[in-house]
Amino acid sequence: MTTSSLRLSFWTSTILLLAVSLTSQSFAQQSKGRFIALHPHYRDAGTRLASSSSTIPNFTASYSFLGQNFTYTLVGTDPSLGSATTTIPVFLVPVKLTFADGTIRSPKVNIPGTTTTALSLTLASPIFKPLDWQSGGVDLGVTQYLDAYQRGSLWNTVSRVAPNYHVLLSKPVLMPTLGINVPADEGVSSANPISIFVTVGLADVDFMTARFQNYIDVHSQIVPNSLVIFLTYQTYLTQLGSCCIGGFHTATGNSTAPQTYMHASFVTGSPAFSEDIASLSHEVGEWMADPFVDNVTPCNAAGGVLEVGDPLSGVDFPVAVGGFTYHPQDLTFLSYFTGDFPSKAVNRQFTFKSAFHFPCSLM
Repeated sequence: MTTSSLRLSFWTSTILLLAVSLTSQSFAQQSKGRFIALHPHYRDAGTRLASSSSTIPNFTASYSFLGQNFTYTLVGTDPSLGSATTTIPVFLVPVKLTFADGTIRSPKVNIPGTTTTALSLTLASPIFKPLDWQSGGVDLGVTQYLDAYQRGSLWNTVSRVAPNYHVLLSKPVLMPTLGINVPADEGVSSANPISIFVTVGLADVDFMTARFQNYIDVHSQIVPNSLVIFLTYQTYLTQLGSCCIGGFHTATGNSTAPQTYMHASFVTGSPAFSEDIASLSHEVGEWMADPFVDNVTPCNAAGGVLEVGDPLSGVDFPVAVGGFTYHPQDLTFLSYFTGDFPSKAVNRQFTFKSAFHFPCSLM
């Protein structure tokens, strides 16, 4: 090998090593996906009453931890009173975002390289369609994912006195598309905040929330005994410029009749945070266990709130349905927050897929 060839080989290797190093740094500097708890600000500036019945069906229970009493509210009926099926009306709102440069992101537009849409895949997903679910080898029944989750979370009671206990989402009422023009100072059309292989739009959460609440206000068919889901495609939200929020749930209206609603983003690509129904499963699970975002817990690791998805954000698992592989998120059970040890959930687990083996207080 000649001297010039050696020099060429040296510089080629150096450039390749530098490229690998820069690529690694690029990945290391990518933002992390997250979810946020948006505490409601009711128009009457009141505090929700535990006895409020002019909203989604719910019940209140309590537990004691280190001598302190904690009260929490769940969607549905109290399983200790026996079997009952609660079905929550759902209004599904596709959100079409038009960015300042003309880029459009909509769940009603075909996903690139396919003949299907994020909206159609969501409607056909196990969020709404029944499947046979097992957790820890225990059959939880043929039902929706979040109903199976809730049954598993309350298994100590469900298995003994409420075997036919269910909390279901109705077939969604598909609402008119919410079109939002996103100005340049409120979002960008194309960014790679988490992976260089996944391009998304970004929009400010406060900007979006104001439009969600206005949409609810002007559609009189939406009433407080329902859940409203705002679905975006290939978009994350930002908060004070910080990326990347995959979704949230909260409530609006008056404290005497809260209207619960949520946002979830359907994202495609790999690796993708909030991939397909991951965000929606996260938010529906959290809504079921903390519908009004006011359940306080002693679990400091979870921010002191009973948000069952946050400790496992990004921990999804594959479920094949109709030729498409969905990625619902694993969720923590109630015992993770209450400190029960052993757990009172199905198979004495602390999450649906048994990702944790101890309650929050022991981790």
